[in-house]
Amino acid sequence: MPFLFIPIPDKIKGVIVGGGASLKKQERSSFKLVWIFGLIIISVVLAKKEWRTKLLAELKHARESTEQAVEFIKENREQIVDQVRTTATEISTVVRDITSDVKKLSETASHLKDSSEEIMKATKEAADGMRNLKQSLPSSEVESKQ
Repeated sequence: MPFLFIPIPDKIKGVIVGGGASLKKQERSSFKLVWIFGLIIISVVLAKKEWRTKLLAELKHARESTEQAVEFIKENREQIVDQVRTTATEISTVVRDITSDVKKLSETASHLKDSSEEIMKATKEAADGMRNLKQSLPSSEVESKQ
């Protein structure tokens, strides 16, 4: 049988804007109310034989599963520890590799930025040189070459 959770409305929880003494008193009464609801639910579950047997079977199954898990951990402790160490080492290696890759990408991006600036500068200088050359030639030579 699954665990039953019943949300408690804020009015019952005692969420009141006001003095701290009344809030604590309401918190205590809310806590008592939760216990009462819990006892009622448990009483209803235990009152029906079918539900009670299902609950006992599930609790027994949970206990057995827990015992098996604990036994497995005890028997395989060293393998589990070795696996955790291996995984931690692999994660550390991957993190180092990623850090190195990010650093290389950053350096490459910086280099591309510098190269782009140099290309723009060279292009502007070439354009200025072409303008200066065009202006220095007599207008008749420019017209005849076109």
